[in-house]
Amino acid sequence: QVVVCPPFGGGGRAKQRCRARKMPSLRASLRPLRASLLPLPPPLLLPGLGAATWPRHAATFSSSSSAYAAAAAARGTEGRSLFDRLPASVRVVDVSPRDGLQNEKMMVDTKTKLALIAKLRAAGVSSIEAAAFVSPKAVPQMADARAVLEGAFSAEADDSGSEAARFAALVPNLRGLELAAAAGVREATILAAATETMSRRNTNCSLQDSLDRACAVISAANTRGIRTRGAIVVSMVCPYEGDVPEANLVRIAERLYSEGCDELLICDTIGKATPAKTRRVLEAVRAAGIPTSALALHLHDTYGQALANMLVGLQEGVATVDAAAGGLGGCPFAGPSASGNLATEDLVYMLDGLGVHSGIDVQKLAETGAWICGVLGRPSGSRAGAALVAASTSTTHVVPAGAAMQAPPSLRSRWGTPTDGGGVRSGPLVGIRVVELGNFIAGPFCATSLGYYGADVIKVETLGKGDPIRYWRSLCADGQSAWSRSLLRNKRSITVNLKHPDGLAVVRKLVEGADVVVENFRPGVLEKFGLGPDDVRASNPGLIYARISGYGQTGPYRSRPGFASATEGEGGFRFVNGFAGQAPVRPNLSLGDSLAGMQAAFGVVMALYNRTKTGKGQVVDMALYEAVFNMMEGVIPDYSSLGHIRQPSGTTVSGIVPTNTHVCLWARRCLRNSRPGRDWADTQDM
Repeated sequence: QVVVCPPFGGGGRAKQRCRARKMPSLRASLRPLRASLLPLPPPLLLPGLGAATWPRHAATFSSSSSAYAAAAAARGTEGRSLFDRLPASVRVVDVSPRDGLQNEKMMVDTKTKLALIAKLRAAGVSSIEAAAFVSPKAVPQMADARAVLEGAFSAEADDSGSEAARFAALVPNLRGLELAAAAGVREATILAAATETMSRRNTNCSLQDSLDRACAVISAANTRGIRTRGAIVVSMVCPYEGDVPEANLVRIAERLYSEGCDELLICDTIGKATPAKTRRVLEAVRAAGIPTSALALHLHDTYGQALANMLVGLQEGVATVDAAAGGLGGCPFAGPSASGNLATEDLVYMLDGLGVHSGIDVQKLAETGAWICGVLGRPSGSRAGAALVAASTSTTHVVPAGAAMQAPPSLRSRWGTPTDGGGVRSGPLVGIRVVELGNFIAGPFCATSLGYYGADVIKVETLGKGDPIRYWRSLCADGQSAWSRSLLRNKRSITVNLKHPDGLAVVRKLVEGADVVVENFRPGVLEKFGLGPDDVRASNPGLIYARISGYGQTGPYRSRPGFASATEGEGGFRFVNGFAGQAPVRPNLSLGDSLAGMQAAFGVVMALYNRTKTGKGQVVDMALYEAVFNMMEGVIPDYSSLGHIRQPSGTTVSGIVPTNTHVCLWARRCLRNSRPGRDWADTQDM
């Protein structure tokens, strides 16, 4: 059997539309379609309707299996009945600039918010909830609402080549609406709650008073020609009252809709709803006469149900949905472990797979989500986004066209990428992009260390040559040094001629989009190219700039070339390494470089942590000699307090328990130590 539903009836505008159309009888209108209809299971087509309800809402008739097969084959849709009710296109409203950021502890400046909006627009997002006109004392993160919207509108005016954007703002009261209107807002989000307790906790007034306030804002907005979205928080589950009866939600929705609200947002504020609950709620609202075209979904992902709930909403015909890049946001009432909003990347990835048009480039969106999460110092909340970014960074590298740069296959790094076992980059620095400018050891070692923990490292090398470390010491069959396998792992590489305008433009673009720059040129070199910290701070205020040199960026020795061979001596290590009365011994390692790279990486991590509180970047100034000096243990306090100069002691360590290297019976060397309180002779052989 085939079951076909006419539009559900109802009160208000729905009745007026039905009467105006004067639709022909149902059976007459269905007659021409009999040959091409596909059979759908009644529970999917009429969810929640019992047998006694069907005669009033549906027409049923038989269709032979052969006719069905022929129709399905002709339409090419056999086996797709589960998703036949999906909308052809969906309006995705990204709420990350407002709902995603408003509860962040780290203050995000206006420029970063505008950069986020610009990146969302570049990814094809045309509907963005950009700000909230609320008390700056209650929500300081939204204190720059007007500046954000004015900046967004200004940028939009300068970009005539893309689809016009719709920027919405949250307005809790009439005062907020006035401020939003003054900023040019043409779409406003109004809040209401589905339970008494939530209303009092969230707005400090009764449910009825909150509803009256929302309706007053709707009326004023209609007068001004501002479109309204009525967000009904805790529509499904309340953190204080538990499961919300559908009747409660319906009563709120009916009132808002009757007052002229253009769109009703069904909000799973604490992310606890299930697909079954989502379906019951949508059925109840629709049965009250509110058309599906007036409904939208705003879902949180605390219990991992948001995407499943959204799919149910799409199957029920909902064609407007909220989400946040990187899964940002979250309800403060949902508990300390609560996740944020449904990630826009996960949503768009699913829509693409279902063939539902959103107009959004999911790869660009994933990069945007990773970027803003990196600014906030947190991993992305989007599984699809993290996978897309990881796949991009592990299989491709940046190769702009032109003579200014190239990236031959021999310069591609292919050794080691930290993953979670499924090919997805993992670690605490996932989402952090590092641009490495430098050669040899200290700078590359710093960037490699960051890459070990998930950072995406892009290494910039000299055009036609690459990093000399590729050809130092023993070479492998591919012509690359074995050493380079250690220092170049977890990275993508490009070669650039910084003296060419196009090459310089490429590097500048990389730096402006990075979280961290690591460089080990002589002080002042990058400033000559306009790539110093002060040169890029205006375009990237959150940038961490790690600078490694022989003697630091300031001071009398700043212009000297820095080599580990010299700084290991100046830092004090060479003097105590060797035998008394003999020349100092150099270890067969570039110890000073590695120490500086390691300590610079630690400084970067501290600066990233500081950025989560301030939103601002910092310069990490690391000198090789200081890194060596820092490891001298008690040598300095021994001298400053006691006047004692520690001397070289060969293979032993002076002043503590006896320790040395000895020849054993098999003529092999081994280490032998004694524990405090025991005689040397009492220590058993190893």
